[in-house]
Amino acid sequence: MDRGGIAHAALVPFLNAAGFDDLLDAAREYPARLRAFCRIDAAAIRAGQAEADALLERGFSGARVALPAPEPRSDALEPLLRALDWQEKVLLVHAPDGIGPHAEQLCAWAERYPSLRIFVPHLGWPRTADRMPTPGWPEAMRALSACPRVYMGLSALYHYSREEPPFADTHDFAQTALQCFGPSHCVLAGDYPMMLERCTYAQVWESLVAAVGDPAALAQMWDETPRQLWGEGAP
Repeated sequence: MDRGGIAHAALVPFLNAAGFDDLLDAAREYPARLRAFCRIDAAAIRAGQAEADALLERGFSGARVALPAPEPRSDALEPLLRALDWQEKVLLVHAPDGIGPHAEQLCAWAERYPSLRIFVPHLGWPRTADRMPTPGWPEAMRALSACPRVYMGLSALYHYSREEPPFADTHDFAQTALQCFGPSHCVLAGDYPMMLERCTYAQVWESLVAAVGDPAALAQMWDETPRQLWGEGAP
């Protein structure tokens, strides 16, 4: 972080990681710089409300969840959502097949839980794994941007691009996100260490600077909006 000029960071566990206590330990060691997320899987969700409450009360700033198949009457995530809402923490959603099928459900959760903040990373997955357009992405972006406590992460340009840095063929995705959400609801992310498979850390930030283009918007997404998203005093 120091070499990259990064003052603060949110630590997010891999979906297949064995655990995430090490992230919480790091956040406790550097409370002014780091925030840690836990990961909730199906087994933990079925454990019930008390377990969801207790997990978040350990000090995590939120939970990363792989979204289940959209089912309007499904209540599988309700214990976690209630805990996040009660503790005013963040739901970080994972939807690698695209945010389109989940937009309606996310909007419903945002309305039902007024203190819940929802963070959608990686620009909502505008392209599939084979870099084809994701069905329903533009419509989902517009729908989600109408929810005042939904935030969009600007990242993964390197992943969606068919070009070399600064990944100019993905800059329109960042501009669409900004047009929908505005800098007050967009944050920048580096995706370390996954981005090392494609480019350097410096190239990630250079590509985001080129994609956004507006220094004032960059400054807001670099500082003010992350603090608003992660909570009072958070990075």
